[in-house]
Amino acid sequence: MLTRDAKCRTIASAVVVPEHDASPPTSPERSKRRRAEGPESEALKRPRLSGGGVGETDESDMRESRRLKQMEEEKKRGRRLFGALLGTIGQFQKETTTRGARAAQVKRREVEVKLQEKMKAQTEEIDELRKREDDVINLRRRVASRDFEERAVCDP
Repeated sequence: MLTRDAKCRTIASAVVVPEHDASPPTSPERSKRRRAEGPESEALKRPRLSGGGVGETDESDMRESRRLKQMEEEKKRGRRLFGALLGTIGQFQKETTTRGARAAQVKRREVEVKLQEKMKAQTEEIDELRKREDDVINLRRRVASRDFEERAVCDP
C-alpha cells in the first residue's frame, strides 16, 4: 500500500499536485476537450441563452414583454402622429373653406354692388324718362289750354 507521501508531493503552500498528470497539454484545443470530456464538465458549463434551458423561460418572458411593450408604444406613437396629421388636414380644410367663403363673400358683395349700381342707373333713367314724358304731357296741356282759351276768346 502506498502512503500519502508516495502519491502526492506536498508543497509549502499546502497545495497538493498529483504526479500522474504532470505533463502540460500540447495545444489549447486539446485542453478544452479534456475539460469538456470530464464528468464534472456539466457543472462547469455556463447555461445557454437560447435553446430551451431552465433559465430561458424567464428571459424569453422578459423579451416577449419588452417586445409587446415596444409594439404598444409604437402603436401609441402611430396614433399620436395620425391624430396630428388629421388635425393638420382639418385645419387646412377649415382655412380653405373660410378662405373660399371669404372669397365667395367678397365676390357676392362685388356682384351686389354692381347690381345696385345698375339698378340705380336704370332707376335714374326711368325717372328721367318719366320726367320727360311729364314735361311733354304738360307742354301738350299748355298748348291745348292756349288753343282753348284762344278759341273761347275769338268765338264769342
